[in-house]
Amino acid sequence: ELVKSVFWIFKEKDIAPEEKLRLAMVGHITSLVKSIDNVNVFISEMRYLSHKNRKKYDEIRKKYEIGLVRIIDEIKKRDGSLFRRMDSKIVAYGIFGMCNGVGRWYKKDGKLQAEEIANIFYRMIMAM
Repeated sequence: ELVKSVFWIFKEKDIAPEEKLRLAMVGHITSLVKSIDNVNVFISEMRYLSHKNRKKYDEIRKKYEIGLVRIIDEIKKRDGSLFRRMDSKIVAYGIFGMCNGVGRWYKKDGKLQAEEIANIFYRMIMAM
């Protein structure tokens, strides 16, 4: 589900990179919370994946990383003050960490919905 909810964004040419980043974060967090129990089990038990399944997971994760780094690079080109003198890969890892961390504390009946959390994270990142 995460792949479907995010990967289409990487191919879009008619969306501003800032909006691509926001949509990617919304897609990531929204799909994560839809299957929060499964995601948390997967993360904690990932080390037990077979070599074949681990390789498949790593390939998908690498494609996601490349897509996110490209969006960050596009933003840097459009607005030289955003992410200035920051390594795009490290920025991407920070975004992954923020988004994935939601799975540790998110409550479906909590104060904020997944999209609202993603938008708050997005505004935090873009304000730096």
